[in-house]
Amino acid sequence: MELGLAVAFSIAFALTNGFHDAANAIATLVATRGASAGQAIVLAAVFNMLGALLVGTAVADTIAGIVTVAPGEAVAVIGAGVLAATLWNLLTWSRGLPSSSAHALVGGLVGSAIAAAGIDAVQWGGLEGWKPVGVFGVLIVLAVSPCSAWRSASPSRASTGACCGGRPARSGPRSAPPSGRCRPPSPSATAPTTPRRRWV
Repeated sequence: MELGLAVAFSIAFALTNGFHDAANAIATLVATRGASAGQAIVLAAVFNMLGALLVGTAVADTIAGIVTVAPGEAVAVIGAGVLAATLWNLLTWSRGLPSSSAHALVGGLVGSAIAAAGIDAVQWGGLEGWKPVGVFGVLIVLAVSPCSAWRSASPSRASTGACCGGRPARSGPRSAPPSGRCRPPSPSATAPTTPRRRWV
């Protein structure tokens, strides 16, 4: 019974984690019209599953290693942790609040481990050299990874044409602007155009 409840809570957490993070996972692909919303959802579902099966579960193992409890208490601790994270996801989703499912899971596991076995059951960790470990290590990685991903994905102003009214310069040596400066938009580029009918 206890194991069945823990599995059910884990599935519920996976569901709430999905609709919390699905928009972030496919927003760029849909916004740039690289794929329709349905196609992007299918791609995300397939490759999320393949990632866990083929690449491994290093992230899950790291998060699971932040608490150490007796084998007889492990199922109850994990079940309570994912239940708490699921309820937090539902609360923040219903109120439209920004939230991280991974942070919620870490908090749920830490709270359930402390309730079951005391504060010594939590591997607080920190940094071992340059390697983040334990609770603080997980939180450091969760805090830094979005910043590094945003930094690497942010295009330069010159490459996007942000300095010339959002009109990127055409590629190729013949059309390259002198001294790395953007070309001003042509009158045809700024003139209003009739929207095209989009056939689905």
